[in-house]
Amino acid sequence: MVNGWEDSACPLCGSLRAAPVWEEILDADARRVSGASEVRVVECTGCRFCFTNPRPSEEILSRYYGLVTDGVGAADEGSGSRQALFAEGLSLIRRLAPGRRLLDVGCWTGEFLRVARAEGFGGRGVEINPVLAEYARNQHGLDVLVGGFGDVPLDPGSADAVTMWDVLEHLRDPRRAVRRAFDVLVPAGLLVVVSPNIRFQLVKSRLMRRLGRPATISGIAHLNHFSEASLAKLVEREGFTVAHRGTAAAHLRGGRVENALRCAYVAMARLVRVTTGINVNNSLLLVARRGP
Repeated sequence: MVNGWEDSACPLCGSLRAAPVWEEILDADARRVSGASEVRVVECTGCRFCFTNPRPSEEILSRYYGLVTDGVGAADEGSGSRQALFAEGLSLIRRLAPGRRLLDVGCWTGEFLRVARAEGFGGRGVEINPVLAEYARNQHGLDVLVGGFGDVPLDPGSADAVTMWDVLEHLRDPRRAVRRAFDVLVPAGLLVVVSPNIRFQLVKSRLMRRLGRPATISGIAHLNHFSEASLAKLVEREGFTVAHRGTAAAHLRGGRVENALRCAYVAMARLVRVTTGINVNNSLLLVARRGP
């Protein structure tokens, strides 16, 4: 390990062979807490999974995530942008899960849990940031455990569905997280994962860079970069069966040029999906069932 950064084998297959596919300069906050000036994304030559390498230590990540507690109330109030995505997720859970007990991993301020509660679901959250967890408890009356998903006390078979909304890409050991989800789910329980699609991210960021605009894929926070194939491979290796593959709704948060390009790309991606079956949309939505 050099200055808190360590070389990593492929988190999915363990191979030590990988080729770089992207490099980017870190922003000022990330440089300050990490001691690094840039990050590199590589693709495993064995299973084609993309991941950040070298990877920041847990200490660096803890310092970085500590920055998000500033303005947490404002972040909570502006959290309605994913309502359509949550509604789609709840519809799938209602249709496919054996019950209505939810466990939301990386629950932030409890945005999804509040939507689910209004729809008659029960559940609790797991949040590693104590400030965010306390906010979810005190402001919204939610049951939130503080700590990493692999460390908090959870009974086997205590959830009918485990949700990870833009969480799996942040974890140093995604296989461990999926394995823990398997343990806490009831038989035939569901794992619902949303994550950025690296196939989209690479095309978008390379285009933005050619246009002379800021482009980012990884930053310091995103360690795992999934395609539809690699995400499915991950959950299947840990005992799940894929029940649904889809795309998460696009959220337009850039400027006019960025949003216009994104809309055009999304339309093209839908055509590619229909004609070839390949998912190149901006985000992935995968639902997997515990067991065969």
